[in-house]
Amino acid sequence: MINKKVALVIGAEIALGEAITKAFAPRGFAVCMTRRNGEKITGLARGLRESGYESYGFGIDQWEEAEVQSLINKIERDIGVLELVVINIGANIPVETLSASCRNFQNILELARFSGALVGKEVARCMSKRNKGTIIFTSTTVGIQEEAMYTASKNVLRSLAQSITKDVGAKSLHIAHAVIDGAVDTEWMQEHHPDYTELKAAGELVAPEYLAGCYVALHEQLPSCWALELDIRPRRN
Repeated sequence: MINKKVALVIGAEIALGEAITKAFAPRGFAVCMTRRNGEKITGLARGLRESGYESYGFGIDQWEEAEVQSLINKIERDIGVLELVVINIGANIPVETLSASCRNFQNILELARFSGALVGKEVARCMSKRNKGTIIFTSTTVGIQEEAMYTASKNVLRSLAQSITKDVGAKSLHIAHAVIDGAVDTEWMQEHHPDYTELKAAGELVAPEYLAGCYVALHEQLPSCWALELDIRPRRN
């Protein structure tokens, strides 16, 4: 095993996932990112490498056990030691509650809860061998219009984080649940939200780089003062 610390973002995307990798890369981490479509993160990984950081992008299906296990084994064998894993999985697809189909709800729910449980279990198993590591679940409680299915799926992660803590917390693993209750300032918001300019001016959009700073703070907490949950929201929420 290579003695190098690795930060892995499961479910990386251009907003929060990108900000997290950019926050941890200067702190001496080799940063790894995954998406179901790995091509969507090749540019980010390449850009980090061009800036002098070690970074990798992988395309995996996060609810296929064999793919998750293979990725973890590959990282630990070829890149370094998993010290931080951010589970940023979720299908944030706007679906109006009254018109949503059972299939809609099942897909959204399973993507978050099953993938979160699978990845959390496999990462905790790996970290427990060394009695060291941080696992952070990205979540939310109450969303905006047309996000009832999404927020329901993410609420499962709170119980999951607490349960894993009960099982492996004594092994010196820090399990945390990051609640983001606010619209994140993304290109999608800028292009599609009719009130983007007003929300931006009022300070009601959550900046990805500031969120990433919260993840850094969670990871760097001392074991004598670990936070299980961090609730992050704009001032008016």
